[in-house]
Amino acid sequence: LAVIRVDPRSGERRIYWERGDLPRYDPAGVDASWLAGADLLLCDSHEAPAAAVLAFAARRRGLPVVLDAGSVKAGVPELVAHCTDVIGATGFACALNGIADQREALRRLRGQGPLRVGTTFGRAGVLGLDGDGFRYVPAFVTQVVDTTGAGDAFHAGYAWSLAAGGGFAASLRCGAAVAALQCRAYGGRAGLPCATEVETLLAHGSYRDDAPPILPPRRG
Repeated sequence: LAVIRVDPRSGERRIYWERGDLPRYDPAGVDASWLAGADLLLCDSHEAPAAAVLAFAARRRGLPVVLDAGSVKAGVPELVAHCTDVIGATGFACALNGIADQREALRRLRGQGPLRVGTTFGRAGVLGLDGDGFRYVPAFVTQVVDTTGAGDAFHAGYAWSLAAGGGFAASLRCGAAVAALQCRAYGGRAGLPCATEVETLLAHGSYRDDAPPILPPRRG
């Protein structure tokens, strides 16, 4: 059960939720045949032990495995090791590695198995790291009505681009575009864009210029 409060002035949301007595998914029930025909696996950290089983199978098949990393839970370190891409919420990489420096936390995160890692900072954009170094993509300028689902939308856009053969920087930009467009309407799905809207924003949109000083100069 979740209750979401949205600030009408800023569009920022706060989620209050309770899992209740729902059982955890048994990793023994995971079947690698679910990957048949897949171009990419996208998972999160809520059922990390089960997700790790499927992530291991997907990576062995050569599939990109993207983790939407929200918080550090049981089984998350093992899941991280099986993913090709880990894009975490603000603070995830730091919490996982027990340090405060965002860049160093990403360096350590990448050393734990993923090829590409990143941290999303909401309206301040996303900082990524791959074998070529750090990449920073600011958030796009859009009308912000409700930020509910923006993180999920980012990962959807990122995964969509990656599955289509997009590079790291292009996929970060695509994720940022989908997230920005999702924020234009109330609810976690109402603002989700079509491909044409995403392509238009990528081609003609402008970036916000209010990134905090913890991030490197704007590029990407």
